[in-house]
Amino acid sequence: MSYKLFFFLLAMVAFESQPKMKSATSLQQPAWLGSDNRLTTPEFLWGLTRVQIEDKTADNQFLLISLTRTDLPRDSNFTHFFLQPTHAPGSAMKQVTLPANAQKPRFHPAGKHLFFLQNDTLYVLEIATNQIQKTSDFPINEYFISADGQTMVFTKSVKYFQSMREKYADLGKADAKLFKSLNYRHWDTWRDEFRQNIFVAPFHLGRKLAPGQNLMDGEPYDAQNISCSANGQMILYDAKKVTPNEQTLGTNTDVYLYDVNSNKTTNLSDGMLGYDQNAVFTPDGRGVAWNSMATAGYETDRNRIFFYELKTGRA
Repeated sequence: MSYKLFFFLLAMVAFESQPKMKSATSLQQPAWLGSDNRLTTPEFLWGLTRVQIEDKTADNQFLLISLTRTDLPRDSNFTHFFLQPTHAPGSAMKQVTLPANAQKPRFHPAGKHLFFLQNDTLYVLEIATNQIQKTSDFPINEYFISADGQTMVFTKSVKYFQSMREKYADLGKADAKLFKSLNYRHWDTWRDEFRQNIFVAPFHLGRKLAPGQNLMDGEPYDAQNISCSANGQMILYDAKKVTPNEQTLGTNTDVYLYDVNSNKTTNLSDGMLGYDQNAVFTPDGRGVAWNSMATAGYETDRNRIFFYELKTGRA
């Protein structure tokens, strides 16, 4: 059984063992759900509490669990965060006071602080005192802190293209977008002049995060699924470094390894034309593992686990 599955089952046991809360933030069955739950209706499904494991402490002693409920009359979601000891799955969970719109909460390696994003700004919460401190003065989309707590890897928007108004001075009031290739919209989001590049900066708890060094300077691509080695000297990410049309028509996503000391980027999945994503370092630091789909263009192909040995360069 994988550790993620184990922790998920542990979280479910912990949640089911909790007493019903009586406060205004109660996660009891909402009144609008009704009493007849024999049918699996859309309302019944919306009424279910969604349980998610957000993170775990480095020593595996605590899980950070989020419980999300939907309030249909108000068309809103409400999320509450809890700490659950892994050594006592039947014990009461402790609620963590995070803002209502907090996103992507993660533990500091020492386990006494929680990072989170709010309106694309990074904050840190001291768990014991509930004190919150602003950590970044610029928008961040994703972040990852090294196991030694001294390096922060993050993505932020970098402008690579001109807007309609910038390109044509006589169209200063134009509310329009100009596209000359595919991949102009993804689901409900238009492509704009910016791309999410990956940055690295030294980090010290209690100090503001520096703007950092762009590891993809001059590369108009989006980095995602970032990770780094325990000492912050090697950084992993995946990206579709192909033309916009190829990004739309294909799935060729590669895993990249950046060496901070040599400033060199290596494509670990070069020649593999399907999805290669979610790379992480092995606990002993000797290799990298990632999910790989073999067939180009397939979005739901069988995921295989690939292992790359750093010493020999063999996948």
